[in-house]
Amino acid sequence: MNKAIRTALDNLYASAPERILSPGSPVVIFSDLHLGTGTSKDDFVPNAPILMEALEKYYYPNGWSLILNGDVEELYKFSIKDIMKRWVDFYKLMDRFNAGNRLVKLVGNHDLALSAGCEGYPYTILDALKLKAEYGTLFLIHGHQGSRLGTRLKSVSKGVVKYLAKPFGINNYSISKDSRAKYRLERNIYSFSARKRCLTIIGHTHRPLFESLSRIDELRYSIEEVCRRYPALPANERESARIAVKQMRLELDHRVKKEGRRNYRRSVYNKNIVLPVLFNSGSVIGKHGVTGIEIADDRISLVQWSLSNDQGSTEGTGIKREVWNSERLDSVFARIELLGE
Repeated sequence: MNKAIRTALDNLYASAPERILSPGSPVVIFSDLHLGTGTSKDDFVPNAPILMEALEKYYYPNGWSLILNGDVEELYKFSIKDIMKRWVDFYKLMDRFNAGNRLVKLVGNHDLALSAGCEGYPYTILDALKLKAEYGTLFLIHGHQGSRLGTRLKSVSKGVVKYLAKPFGINNYSISKDSRAKYRLERNIYSFSARKRCLTIIGHTHRPLFESLSRIDELRYSIEEVCRRYPALPANERESARIAVKQMRLELDHRVKKEGRRNYRRSVYNKNIVLPVLFNSGSVIGKHGVTGIEIADDRISLVQWSLSNDQGSTEGTGIKREVWNSERLDSVFARIELLGE
């Protein structure tokens, strides 16, 4: 890892404010909303109704705190004034979370200008956050700090970011479309997290990760698990298993094709044992829905919200919540401790 990146991550970790994570106070984390002005260039538009309904009808009434982990506003393309004017209902909802001390907003590279101060902007912006659990520390950063460019952005003034972004290629740059940069950044933050023995949650790459593994990895393991259990299943459960394997194979083929067969294998950061230290909430602007990370009842879960289908919607909403993966926090930290020795 580059020395500057290591130093930047160490400094963020040392200076991050702390909050106690208690079983009775659930937390949901979303990143990469990229709010614009409602035009065709506004990536938030397609999934805005999904996120708004999930927040307003599920998370807010059930007492969840909301952490927005960077790139909430798309300031490389739009002004904050125009964004807030277009998404009035979204900011009213944020105000409700904020009024109850249930909102945390972390900075990303696309909304970095807000950390330099913005007149009329109502929310505190943090660079990083530590959630202290009984079993260990969860460290939250947007993720751009794991790259060389990300370590330099903080020192760039608001005006310079705004007027020099396009000439320097920052304006339309998206690490989510650059596989090599994506995996390099993930390896950097993985190495940092393994050294600190902490659980780090990022966004930025738009690629959901759970316990340092991608959705592709999880699908492969899930298919293998169903196949191992299949011979012992009762006859009345075998058809459901076949359908589940078929659906997972279709998704796996799609994701492998999208990532590239050579690239997706690089998602494993340690060829011997993978420490469960790196998580990624994905993004709000995914083609198939909104992904996020939930922490509740001593569990951490990767979830997706999408439009309802024939399987019905989540109670209280008109949309569907699907848990992609879930694990007890004590189990995650136990493996970090034992496998990291």
